[in-house]
Amino acid sequence: MEGARMKRQLGAACCYAYARLTLNYYMYYEAAQDADFPRGILDPLSGRFHGILGDFLEGIPSSKALEELRTEVIREMERATAYTDSLQAYEYVLNRMEGRFEPKLMGGERRALDSEAAAREIMAYIRDGGEAPLVNQRIQNVVGQLPVRLTKNKFFAMVEEGLSVYLKGTQENLDDMMNILRSEGLLNQPKDCAEGYERLHGFLEMCRGADYARMDAQTYRGLTEQLKEAGDTLSGLTWNILLLMNLVNDLYLIFLTRERVLMGVSEETRMKEILRGIKAMFDAGAGEIPGELTQSLTFLEGKQEAYFEQWMRGQESAGEIRAGDEPLGELLYQVETLMSGSSFMELVPSENREMPVTREALAQEEERLFDSLRESWKHQPKVLVRAVMAKILSRLPVFFHSSDELFSYIENSLEACEDEAEREASVRLIRMIRDEEME
Repeated sequence: MEGARMKRQLGAACCYAYARLTLNYYMYYEAAQDADFPRGILDPLSGRFHGILGDFLEGIPSSKALEELRTEVIREMERATAYTDSLQAYEYVLNRMEGRFEPKLMGGERRALDSEAAAREIMAYIRDGGEAPLVNQRIQNVVGQLPVRLTKNKFFAMVEEGLSVYLKGTQENLDDMMNILRSEGLLNQPKDCAEGYERLHGFLEMCRGADYARMDAQTYRGLTEQLKEAGDTLSGLTWNILLLMNLVNDLYLIFLTRERVLMGVSEETRMKEILRGIKAMFDAGAGEIPGELTQSLTFLEGKQEAYFEQWMRGQESAGEIRAGDEPLGELLYQVETLMSGSSFMELVPSENREMPVTREALAQEEERLFDSLRESWKHQPKVLVRAVMAKILSRLPVFFHSSDELFSYIENSLEACEDEAEREASVRLIRMIRDEEME
């Protein structure tokens, strides 16, 4: 049975979603007017959203259509993420080749890197983090930049060590981490990845076919320039997909909660008027938003933050409702998920999400990952395999048991790399991370 606390909690979520939807829809219209807006990919999804929103404004919400659209937007982000993962791996490869061409282009001389001194410098940066979370983040950043010269068995043993912490956790947490590792391992590539991404796909095919051992300076410069362009394209695409997903989530929140709560008629009417006005601009195809429509947004100043604070104040009672096994527990779970800020989370929890991870289950998950990586690496150049190893190690929970062990890993990583240009590039990139963080 719904109580006053539950209604207040859902009311805060509904009002928050209404305010954020209104503001974000305005922002999305502005983004869609940009010349770089990825129309070929997003216009079909945007059109479906406009139609669902229009039906809602006319009093006929369609939850099923919105659920289907949400699934499609998640799928689109997965495709974009797959390209991002691949680009980051090739960025790792190309960054470590720059020094190979600098002496020829700049006439410079290279001096051998002192691995021990560099390792001590890196350790000083890590220790300077102070608090454990920042220290751990710095360790992961460093591990992600160091040269990798590991055998497959040594690499897999390090992954097992990093994943051992999940024996204390739930299956849901392990599933999340395994998905991250598969993504970093370039294993989450959708089958239809080329459709709509023809230019990016063509560039990645060029990267896959490149001869990195014999590459000349001109080819290297061409690839790095195209890599930057591709990165900018993907950055804009993922930002706009996120904007659209937030619109979908906010409208979904309203669908879940609106019939269960009371709202001020005047406030809801004004927000609907703004949404209708922006939708009319979308329907017209283009044009600058009228000043009076922009001015009408001012009444929302501070409301989004106020409603979110109200929601947070009710979280304790929400926990009590879930613990009490109320019939509305599933609804509350969906609302909490949509309010969490994790835009692409599934709204239906897996049945085994709270199950404790057993040693046998962890071993099975690890073996599935390792088998997939072994098969994938049969078709990848060695430089890309090393990039994938570095990316995976950087996402694991910190698996070093002491400062001495970490220092040895850093020094050995530098010593084992016989490519002086790559060693220098790795240290330079770590210094860049450090300097940017200090700024």
